[in-house]
Amino acid sequence: MKTKGNLKEIRQTQPKKKKHNSRTTTVIFAAFFILGGLFLASRLGLNSYNGTLTKQNQELTQEISKTQTEIDDLQIEINLLQEKTRVLGMLDYQVSDNQNRIFVIDND
Repeated sequence: MKTKGNLKEIRQTQPKKKKHNSRTTTVIFAAFFILGGLFLASRLGLNSYNGTLTKQNQELTQEISKTQTEIDDLQIEINLLQEKTRVLGMLDYQVSDNQNRIFVIDND
């Protein structure tokens, strides 16, 4: 059996539990919830912004592809128009070439 003297010794050897200040705990929880809310809001905002940027990227990629196709078509047309026989054909053979470099225009 334990006596009252032994109980006092046991109680004295156990560490005392610290009581948390309720104000400090409230501030910590408030900060935690505020920061959690800011995190969620920023995450949603960034996801929305990422979606907008992805849509703009797709639109610009389509526009670049369309423009590149137009450039290729115009380059083919330029190459066709640069051919000497095509140019001479447009002038209804009023121009003749001399040594494949000098063009003589007939004024008849």
